[in-house]
Amino acid sequence: MKRFYFDCWFQWLIVLPVAVLGLKDNGVSCRIDDECASGLCSKFLNTFWTVGVCSDCNTDNDCEGKGISRPGELPMAFCHKQKGNSNICLPWKRGKPIGDEGYPVHLPGNGAVWVRRYLHEAQNSLEYEPAMSQIWRFDLNNQPEGTLIDVNATHVKIPLYAEILAGYSRIYHALDEEKETGVVTALFLRNPYSVITSKGHSAMLEKYHTLTYDGKLPTPKADRVEKELAERTEKQQRTAVKHRKARTLAMMSSIIPSKIVDSLIESGQDKVHWEKVRAYVKERRKEGKLTNDSDRLWLSSHRSNEAKEAVEVHAKTTSSLKSENHCKHFEDGYGIGLTKSHIEIPLNSPWVTVSGEMNYSPNYYMGLNNGIKIAKYDPETHALEFHYQAFQQWRHYADQTSNSVANGPSGLFIAPISPDFPVAREDGRSDQYYQDKPKWYMDVLANYRNIPVDYSLYDRDATCDEKTRERLADKWTDAKLEEAQVEDTDNVFEDLLDLHSLVTVVIDGATCPSALMRSDYGQNSTGMEILEFITWAHLILEADPEVTEDLATAQFWDDWDKFYKGDNQNTT
Repeated sequence: MKRFYFDCWFQWLIVLPVAVLGLKDNGVSCRIDDECASGLCSKFLNTFWTVGVCSDCNTDNDCEGKGISRPGELPMAFCHKQKGNSNICLPWKRGKPIGDEGYPVHLPGNGAVWVRRYLHEAQNSLEYEPAMSQIWRFDLNNQPEGTLIDVNATHVKIPLYAEILAGYSRIYHALDEEKETGVVTALFLRNPYSVITSKGHSAMLEKYHTLTYDGKLPTPKADRVEKELAERTEKQQRTAVKHRKARTLAMMSSIIPSKIVDSLIESGQDKVHWEKVRAYVKERRKEGKLTNDSDRLWLSSHRSNEAKEAVEVHAKTTSSLKSENHCKHFEDGYGIGLTKSHIEIPLNSPWVTVSGEMNYSPNYYMGLNNGIKIAKYDPETHALEFHYQAFQQWRHYADQTSNSVANGPSGLFIAPISPDFPVAREDGRSDQYYQDKPKWYMDVLANYRNIPVDYSLYDRDATCDEKTRERLADKWTDAKLEEAQVEDTDNVFEDLLDLHSLVTVVIDGATCPSALMRSDYGQNSTGMEILEFITWAHLILEADPEVTEDLATAQFWDDWDKFYKGDNQNTT
């Protein structure tokens, strides 16, 4: 009892000076948490008699991010010891931003690729230019049967999970002005969580069909595969087909524990600049509707004409040069609404969009970008347009063995948004998955590459057969992470191998999305490699459980050709 009273009296002797002199700053000695401005007295031993120092944290769990930097976020997540034994929370696991050397990505068999960050500056006397820009033009008079899009003075109402066609015009300003036009087959879906943004709300799943391309189309991956198949024996081809599932499982067992997908995404997102995009959009939304056609968020009219020409001229006479799979993730908080059956998008009001891009053939790369999207409607032509400007563009060439001078370096290109929202000098990427050197076991696990790739996978059938569909019937809805689980982990790919149903669907159901994954460049050019796996697993994880099977087995992704070249156009 005497000891109890003594301890209480001694605590008062500590607390009273605090009441008079104020709380102590980090690095100052302390005995109890109440002495510190941070509310934490860090000690080697957690006893009253032990002297500690005022600190922000003892472990990562004391920091805002609790040791996790989710896609699109850069919280104070990691606890670091400072001089004087004070601990402080920082955004970087290594305690410092990414340096000028870049971010190292280690793909199996490719060695380290250091992804540097570049400033994209405006060309042709423009004051500001995005890293990438695109227009979609939806002719609402001419959509596939059953797709009814309603427009009023303030919103456009689009059915979820329905086939939609648009002409497009896209320029990668930061990538040597890569320019193309064509047709995109798309659908809209709910997207409450995403593998590339923590603020997911809804999304647009797309397959692009390139009809015009300025300059010579790079074909390094296609050239490599053509040479490989020319030298492949019949026995090797039988091995590729027979052991395709074993190769896929071994590949998953290699890239998921190594967190390769996570490091790819992290290397491609400057989260500080991304937050500036969000701030700029919120500022512009406060100004009201953007009805002035000269506003910088609207792209030029000749780009709209290019998108229109892609559908009205090229789609009727031209075959696709290549195809790509993209996804546009719309972030929450910008006025987009969802019902059970429709997405409702405000007109003339910007929102933040994050995009993933995959090119399987004739090149082989993954891309990410984020920026500002805005919709407008022309009542005279009954046409809906989306205008998109991305202020960061990342591209990673994933097939080092086939890269040529046609490809520039893998890199992240950042463009200023406005004078009030410039590009920071300091790299804004997180480093949770940063590794100077690959894990010691990566070379061993990369032995799956000794099994030849089955490049006929998506060309053999339109989709998976009935026997496969029956076997997977009860697996589609189970192949999901619950939203609560997603919130507690750093990335949904982290737990993928723990989901038996998902592994089964990815491997056994690989032919189900053949229409979506098949390359327009030509037959026998695409197999289940790392980028195809990311796309397939991403689709399964992010779609609503009740529609996953229908999305995966949908056959309309290549129907644009017959739609525009045939006599079945819907003109009602």
